[in-house]
Amino acid sequence: MADSRRPLLELVGVRFGFPARPDFLGPVDLAISAGECWGIVGPNGAGKSTLLRILAGLLRPIHGTIKLGAHKLSSLSSCERAKQIAFLPQHLPRDVMFRANEVVLMGRYPHRSFGLFESANDQKVVMRAMAVTQTEALSGRHMTTLSGGESQRVHIAAAFAQEPEILLLDEPTASLDIQHQLHLLRILRDRSLSDGLAVVVVTHDINLASMFCTHAIVLHQGRVVAAGNTSDVITPAVLDAVFGVTLSVANAPGNEENQWMVPRIVR
Repeated sequence: MADSRRPLLELVGVRFGFPARPDFLGPVDLAISAGECWGIVGPNGAGKSTLLRILAGLLRPIHGTIKLGAHKLSSLSSCERAKQIAFLPQHLPRDVMFRANEVVLMGRYPHRSFGLFESANDQKVVMRAMAVTQTEALSGRHMTTLSGGESQRVHIAAAFAQEPEILLLDEPTASLDIQHQLHLLRILRDRSLSDGLAVVVVTHDINLASMFCTHAIVLHQGRVVAAGNTSDVITPAVLDAVFGVTLSVANAPGNEENQWMVPRIVR
């Protein structure tokens, strides 16, 4: 059982670079705890997806430490990481010759004996994940026949089936209509609150981040501009300079607890 006093995932002084840009990202200090939902926001090229891949252990920083619980992330095998971290990239394969339920079942791979045989419990987990993501009707269809939004929801179901402690998603609502955007983000929020799942979402929609995320980190040109409670971070004072626009705060009628960022249009 995870120590509730220890962050699930912690970055200290993390820097990352490429040969042509050795100082591309960092330093980043970040502590993600159970039950938190973090939004990573910032303009294009700010380093959002790079940071998410570092959190997933897919990119190794050139400086700093990353700890998953009590262990250095780099010391764990890919299977050990996969039992605790699920990662959903921005661009997902759609031309795979598998049915939707088979793709969701792949999420159980880290938990299966020798990775070969699924159990009755695996099937129950898959059915529950597809019910939560409203993809049961797609179960027997080949992935090649699904729309972009349908395919996205199936891959999200596979991430849920993985039963991770930490779920990392790169722009998961990009291919979804507004109904399924709201449905997905409600699921993520509810799972965080009820099950203690830690969620990190890269998103361009600062208003959805404000509505559903408990915490946010703002990146600009690879640097952390602000990080903390969403109400302190998703504000015009922080975001105006980052996005190069002038934002105003508006309250939606009947939803006064949420502040919406509205750009001022210069004619």
